[in-house]
Amino acid sequence: ADSPHDELRPTDAAHERHIKHLGEQMLQHHDKWAATGCFAARGSADGYRLQMEAAIGQRSPQAVAFMEAERGLA
Repeated sequence: ADSPHDELRPTDAAHERHIKHLGEQMLQHHDKWAATGCFAARGSADGYRLQMEAAIGQRSPQAVAFMEAERGLA
């Protein structure tokens, strides 16, 4: 890596995988709610969304800088 922004640190990569997992769970439960009307699934989807939002807010400054550079925002 030529720059500290060329790749995510292992801990940041693991955190991003966690965020992705929470998002996938949210969508899975939301789809179940949409298909069945099951409000427990809707509650689960909301819970995963809140967890995902919290995890996004806990991204390290290095991860944020990496993503900004990757998208041409920095």
